[in-house]
Amino acid sequence: MTAAGGPGGPGNSAGVGSYLPYIGLLVLAGGIFVYRKKIHERIQARKGKQFEYKKPDKEV
Repeated sequence: MTAAGGPGGPGNSAGVGSYLPYIGLLVLAGGIFVYRKKIHERIQARKGKQFEYKKPDKEV
């Protein structure tokens, strides 16, 4: 008979659970990347609107 913690026991599983922290870090890093990209796009859009409003002032 083998002990509960022996080879093939519940304490020695090499399933998805052992990779869960790494998967979580990848998802978190991907989310941060997408979030920063969206913020950058919003900033660029605001700068574009500011330049559109300034153009008529320069022409007058």
